Amino acid sequence: MNRIPDCSKVVVSVPHCVGISASVSIRVGLWHCAQGRRVREGQRLVELSIGPLAYQVHAPCDGRLIKHSADEDDLVSAGSILGVIIKDGHDSTPES
Repeated sequence: MNRIPDCSKVVVSVPHCVGISASVSIRVGLWHCAQGRRVREGQRLVELSIGPLAYQVHAPCDGRLIKHSADEDDLVSAGSILGVIIKDGHDSTPES
């Protein structure tokens, strides 16, 4: 069994600046990248809806998005985990 070192995992979360007001609902919108797909640093991953505004969350590094921790239409808050990326060079699975 291949174990992935924890240092290779990058958690993608709702930025704290998005949830400035506790009264504002943050809803997960469209995922632009499916689980298991490769991502590039700066690539758009998921859209968040904050009231009438849309906020794009981008990949912080190159790698593979291995998990969506929030589904489309879920309500989340600042700091909530949206997904997990395995950095390039640490993924032992073939590309899908």
